[in-house]
Amino acid sequence: MFLRVVRIKKGSQAYKYLKLVKSIRKKGKVIQKVVVNFGNINHWSPAKIRELINKLAVHFDIDTGLTENDIDPQGSFCYGPFLLANYLWKRLELSTFFERVLIERGFEFEVEMAIKVMVFNRLCDPASKHSLPFWLRNKYI
Repeated sequence: MFLRVVRIKKGSQAYKYLKLVKSIRKKGKVIQKVVVNFGNINHWSPAKIRELINKLAVHFDIDTGLTENDIDPQGSFCYGPFLLANYLWKRLELSTFFERVLIERGFEFEVEMAIKVMVFNRLCDPASKHSLPFWLRNKYI
């Protein structure tokens, strides 16, 4: 099945009709049969199209992903300061420096990442080192 837009011109007016069509084989020939005629779509708003998509998705149990109603702007992350700090981190080649300095120590955790988190915290939201775990819960580095 597929969607087809049929354009019809009557005088000076042009109309667009949306149809759901399926191909079937009849007596050795492929013919196309209109399953659903959605009608004239010239004046359909994006909201109406979105509503149709959502209704079809619910009916057929299809996950369409997030919509703008699912996103809480108050719960979004602020990436700007971290992007800048990460750019400077790479530009100063601090990863290479820490790798070279810490290679012989044999730490069992990622020391560079711990240092990076502490530096980013001091740059972006300076507070005491005891508040770092609480700060980190709401950040994405």
